[in-house]
Amino acid sequence: MSEFEVQIWGARGSIPVYHPDHQRAGCNTTCVSVRINGQISILDAGTGIVRLGDTIGGEASQDMDLFLSHYHYDHVLGLNFFPPLRSARTHLNVHGGTAHTGEGPQTILNKLFSQPFCPNELDSHPGRLTFESFATGDRIALKGGAHLIPYRLNHPSVAYGFRIEYRDRVFVFAPDFELGDAQGDASMADMLRDADLAVLDTMFTPAEITEYRGYGHSSWQDVARICAASHVTSWRLFHHAPSLTDSALDAIEAELRREFPDSGAAREGDLYVL
Repeated sequence: MSEFEVQIWGARGSIPVYHPDHQRAGCNTTCVSVRINGQISILDAGTGIVRLGDTIGGEASQDMDLFLSHYHYDHVLGLNFFPPLRSARTHLNVHGGTAHTGEGPQTILNKLFSQPFCPNELDSHPGRLTFESFATGDRIALKGGAHLIPYRLNHPSVAYGFRIEYRDRVFVFAPDFELGDAQGDASMADMLRDADLAVLDTMFTPAEITEYRGYGHSSWQDVARICAASHVTSWRLFHHAPSLTDSALDAIEAELRREFPDSGAAREGDLYVL
């Protein structure tokens, strides 16, 4: 096992999907794990977190941090179904921003996972949940010796991206953002600066982006430009539209690699070693 690993557990945006044409890219919504010196931190709790939980359920260490980019359903839906919470050995510390409503993550998530919307509340699990709020620019120590820095990005009701620094390596995760806003673009460029690997929102094609302006997502061509300007070594297409088939993603990836051979598409199950 390497010191610094990133794995994709859910790469879809908006809603989970199931269709034979979607299997290789994956069907679950946003969730990524970062393992540093054996210690796991989780980025977003879409439906992919369930598969992650099934995989790590037998591991001795069950003390984990979860960082939420924002509270839209596709990024939190899996939290209440995270298998390790069935064990009293588990402690999950949930971190969320307050720019959305001024309320902390515990208040917001308790509203979401409550009657009549959900049959069991978050505090019904044997596992222990704690909550912390973060703000843009905080430098948060992760288990394993790394640091995470949240950046506020341009997305409806606000979203955050995360820059994780470990020794001389940098990983950036930004699942939801729309380029074209001066303040958001500046924040994005700063977050991406000299990153070794970035997993980035590319939900819309260039043909779609004009139709969906204001929805809070980007096209891969726009993302490619800011990655090049920020000297990103390698980056991955992410937050795939529910309608995007495996063959369509393959075609986009092939086009991307003609110009950026070290980059590509994130697919569920992918493991990156930094």
